[in-house]
Amino acid sequence: MTRSFFQVEEFGRLQESVPNRGRYWLIEGILVVRQGLPRGRCWLWVPGTGGGQVIGAAFLRELGKIAKKERAVFCRIEPLKELKLNTKDGVLITMTRERYLPQDTLVLDLELSEDDLLKQMKPKGRYNIKIAEKHGIRIQQINTFNLKDHARDFDAWYEILIGTGERDGFGIHKKDFYKNLLAAFGNKAALFLAYDKEKVIGGILIIFEGGTATYYYGASDHEARKCMASYLLQWTAIREAKKRGMKHYDFLGIAPAAARGDSGEHAKNHPWAGVTDFKKKFGGREVHYPEAIVIVYDKFWYWLYRLAKIFRKK
Repeated sequence: MTRSFFQVEEFGRLQESVPNRGRYWLIEGILVVRQGLPRGRCWLWVPGTGGGQVIGAAFLRELGKIAKKERAVFCRIEPLKELKLNTKDGVLITMTRERYLPQDTLVLDLELSEDDLLKQMKPKGRYNIKIAEKHGIRIQQINTFNLKDHARDFDAWYEILIGTGERDGFGIHKKDFYKNLLAAFGNKAALFLAYDKEKVIGGILIIFEGGTATYYYGASDHEARKCMASYLLQWTAIREAKKRGMKHYDFLGIAPAAARGDSGEHAKNHPWAGVTDFKKKFGGREVHYPEAIVIVYDKFWYWLYRLAKIFRKK
């Protein structure tokens, strides 16, 4: 796959607006984001490396300098491809399945024609797109340049996002984060809103970067689920991605391969089971990324951090 949008400076600028982060660096063309910890400590995050980026000795030297200056406990690198690191000075390197970015995802090949994309969908996916069209669902594309004209619609979508987060058990950011996202990426980001007559009933945020359109956030009105607007939203975004010359459409996260049963199907009790079933109706191929790499700079504080994470889960 091509360069991830998590590795462009626009994403770094977005992170500056997130509380407890507020700083990023570009080292040898690789984005590093600060993540705050108690007592003036922090850890460093390198999201979605790949697409021709090389983590070599020069990068590791500069990373070590930043880690020392910022009192970083560790750095977590979440790669798109297998990496091998060599460091000196007794720095501990370990692996972890803990990631901000999903380790498994679903990707469509946008070099297929629209007809072929429809053919490789599951029949239920095609059927649900037609259901939304029969309901007269209208899709509007919004970005930072016309956001003021759709301020009420954006607010309505955010309220739906809050409800979706509560229903599906995931956290959301404050409203300004999503406005900042649209502003940071400019023409490379769009919010697709679905309307039933004049009422907003759902919406998805898409990032167009590096030849890939990525489905970053989504929300749907549970009471309007029979309209199947979520299917038409995705199909509209897929068609827009093709118009923009994107080569891939990344659904950004499905239930991990480890959650599959003997039949190869994803476990029904996994938290992402429902959303995985939805995404797989569009076809595509499953992609599995490597485990994250952790470079530990302070062993004592790192194990305190790990213990705190364990106790929070209990």
